Amino acid sequence: MSERYNIILLSIRRAAFIGVVILFPASLFPQSAEGNTADAGRQNYSEAVYVRTDRDIYIAGERVYMKAWCFNTLTQKPSALSRVAYVSLLDSLNNPVAQEKLQITGSSASGQIMLPDTLRTGIYYLATCTNWMKNFSPELYSYKKISVINPFRDIDRIRIPDQDGKTDTVIFFPESGTFVSGIENTAGFISLDRNKVPVAMQGVITDENDSILCQVYTDNSGYGLLKINPPATGRLYLVTIEGKLFGKSFILPPVSDKGFVISGVKARGQNKDRLIIKSNDGFTSSPREEFN
Repeated sequence: MSERYNIILLSIRRAAFIGVVILFPASLFPQSAEGNTADAGRQNYSEAVYVRTDRDIYIAGERVYMKAWCFNTLTQKPSALSRVAYVSLLDSLNNPVAQEKLQITGSSASGQIMLPDTLRTGIYYLATCTNWMKNFSPELYSYKKISVINPFRDIDRIRIPDQDGKTDTVIFFPESGTFVSGIENTAGFISLDRNKVPVAMQGVITDENDSILCQVYTDNSGYGLLKINPPATGRLYLVTIEGKLFGKSFILPPVSDKGFVISGVKARGQNKDRLIIKSNDGFTSSPREEFN
């Protein structure tokens, strides 16, 4: 066995792994140095909602027909936790001007929301979440942009906010719930502009000494993936690149000096997955003995 890594390859069906994650989240994922297992287990299960509408441009007073899919962000499979999706229509000041509830049947929900005929011409957002998602930051909600035109108002006086397309917020999703030093970590992330709309972004990951560790990018969906072996000390940063210049800097989640990471790899030619578990030298708690 390597002194640095403790790798165990398990051939299991994905459904079995999901069951273990839901039943024992606090024991499967790396814990913080403070050992706050209850909070870590709660955070390791997260939902996401993807929303589509029948079109992108509406007249004030029309109905918006939509469909939403709810899934587990860890397994990327349908979530069985929530049964109701909450939809709010937000104006340019993030004020809700209409709200609706959608019943989730299986993994999806269909419904409609009426646009008030008093709406001004402009850009609006359909913010969708589940009751579980309300425990976390509203930045993790699903935001669908729509344009509303009110022909009964003086359109010449209406100014629609410019969409600059620059990254204003970056949210990170470490594969195992947190970053662990001395091990290759995989993390997803999403880039949003000031209106919380996904935008394409290019950048680099640096340490406190401004040394570049890797390059990162997203497509127009705003989503990206990075692999990094973080150092044991110091903070990490994502620095955007705008043209030939560096732009904004975003702090990555803290790195734990003790723990292990879990990743799933699809087995070639088989309808099975390989479960890879890697631990660093600082992790000596009971889960290591259990997996030996």
